[in-house]
Amino acid sequence: MTPNGWRTSRYGELMAEGGERAEAAVHLPVLSVTKSRGPMLASERFGKPLHGKNLAKYRVARRHTVVADPMLLWDGSIGIQRVVDAGLVSPDYRVYEATNLAAPDFLAYLVRSPQMLVHYQGGARGTNVRRNRIARSDFLRIPVALPPLGEQRKIAAILSSVD
Repeated sequence: MTPNGWRTSRYGELMAEGGERAEAAVHLPVLSVTKSRGPMLASERFGKPLHGKNLAKYRVARRHTVVADPMLLWDGSIGIQRVVDAGLVSPDYRVYEATNLAAPDFLAYLVRSPQMLVHYQGGARGTNVRRNRIARSDFLRIPVALPPLGEQRKIAAILSSVD
């Protein structure tokens, strides 16, 4: 049952996939996505560069975008990019911007919630666990009980104060 004033929505209504590529912005720092921290500097995670020299096809992940690793989404590798104003992520990652229906701070908690992890795991398909991926169309169809924007901001502020 959806609380009064809330509505049933889908990820595809809350987030729009960004298609910005690095091209000339290859000077930006490279980011990685982990299950424990979400987006972080790849240099901090690995201690050395693991990416190739040609970053032109990497995706640009601006501050407050959702970054997901579709190959490890089933393990919780998703989160809001809060590390730098703009960074680069693997061309295999997906970058989503919040639509006018979703507050980015609310999305930060929503996409990493245990309830959403169940959807990521249920939608993942592959030849073995390490190769499981969730299709873009399945990801965007994930259902969400969505409060009004004002309430989203209040929920995010409360959760942030607890963190």
